Amino acid sequence: MLVTPDSFNVCNQEAASVLSQGVWIYHWLEMTNQLYLAGTTNYRYHWIASLFESNLSPQAIKYQRMLAQRGELPLFARADLTDFWSAVEVQFRIGGWGYMSAISEVMQAVNPEPSLGKNVVDIALDSGFAMAVRAKLGREPHRVVLLCPTNYLGESAYFASLLKQRQGLNCEVVLINDWEEEIRDADFIYRRELNLPMLAESPTGRKLIERNLRGEVAIEPPLNVIFDQKLAMAFPFHPKLKTLFNDHDRALFAPTHILDHLLDLPRWADDEIVYKYAGSLMKLSFGSRQVWRLDPFSNSRWTTIHRCYDDLALSGQPWIIQPYYSPKFPVRYFDQEQESLVEENMHARFMPIYSRNPQTGKICFIGITANFRPHWKVRGASDAVLTDVRIK
Repeated sequence: MLVTPDSFNVCNQEAASVLSQGVWIYHWLEMTNQLYLAGTTNYRYHWIASLFESNLSPQAIKYQRMLAQRGELPLFARADLTDFWSAVEVQFRIGGWGYMSAISEVMQAVNPEPSLGKNVVDIALDSGFAMAVRAKLGREPHRVVLLCPTNYLGESAYFASLLKQRQGLNCEVVLINDWEEEIRDADFIYRRELNLPMLAESPTGRKLIERNLRGEVAIEPPLNVIFDQKLAMAFPFHPKLKTLFNDHDRALFAPTHILDHLLDLPRWADDEIVYKYAGSLMKLSFGSRQVWRLDPFSNSRWTTIHRCYDDLALSGQPWIIQPYYSPKFPVRYFDQEQESLVEENMHARFMPIYSRNPQTGKICFIGITANFRPHWKVRGASDAVLTDVRIK
């Protein structure tokens, strides 16, 4: 990643907008779970349950409905914003805890002066994580496991070390390929590339689900598949559902549409759009693997839209579309070839993280990081810049 000496500054109004979004993210989640449950018993909403349960085995559907009945919400939510007003996604299987913690600490050392801006949040990510874990269990955890892919091992190990050394948690990292052998005595598991359909395929996975249902092990985010799919972002805008949501729910997201009926495409679909896989297949849904742009003048535009529609109609794999909107911001970084600071206009991803206390329902704002990149698909990469966010 590229190095910058600058924090990203926001005004009070932008900071207030981000701070307020956490409450509405969890309101939207509660509404989504209620709609899913309604779809399991009420024919009027059956299409919602069918969307979420597409490609689940009968055994996975049985578990899914039991999990949804519990009404359990994620401890953590991260909004991914291209500006400070609406999200293009909300993540619950959050990656980069170590990167974001390190960036925050480095920038505090680089820019310690209050005149350079005050912190948007006064709590470290490891502190917010540890408080949420203890509130979830209602006691001191015996063993906390962070599941991660191999290429995230370094940053995950760094975050685990912060949780151990500063927060006193017995925490360790387990590679995703080793989960069956390494998580048996854990009482709190933070998962990444592992979900309900995958667990339901194996005897060991089914035992883990059943332990979770009995309250013997906490799994974060909960295994309810609505937290692993992008479908629900479209619900506040859906013609059949929008009266059930309020303007605060709609303000959370860029306009989002499920590709379920070609005749009902919104007017903005004639412009440049982004289309995203919205189902639960991990090989397609993890990160930004199936997120693409469609130019309004592309020869393949309608072929692509028809293919997404057919994926749902023929194989149960849903896709969503959103208007393409990705403003650029001037960013300084150290260029190793020139051995000097250079400035470039880059696309942005602002990543506020919220936590919810499961005992009280209180929503806390526990961190925010700014991510910049020359490419419109902003993520952690060798050409990306990460920094902290401050109010000035």
